[in-house]
Amino acid sequence: VRHARGVRLRNIEFRNPDGEMRPALMCDDVHDILIDGLRTTPIVGPQPVIAMRDTSSAWVRNCAAPTRAASFLRVDGHSSSDILVSGCDLRGAATPLDSSSNSAAVTLHNI
Repeated sequence: VRHARGVRLRNIEFRNPDGEMRPALMCDDVHDILIDGLRTTPIVGPQPVIAMRDTSSAWVRNCAAPTRAASFLRVDGHSSSDILVSGCDLRGAATPLDSSSNSAAVTLHNI
């Protein structure tokens, strides 16, 4: 998703080819996005399930990290802010947030 406003993605399932090394979903210059119920097959290598660059007012909820995911989310870009992750099953990811992420832009609220 690039250069978009007011995006709603619900109950999405991606079936990646074996050996897929890219994130399942990439957001670049996006404001006001809801990602609800994302499921995907495994991603190989260091890429996250979701990558966000210069993304703001994002809510990621009810999603699941596939088994053996390196991380669930990577956030970068100086204008990334107000990103909430809640109610997601992140047990399949080695870490919820990629170590190179702008962690100040993200709130993880998984109870």
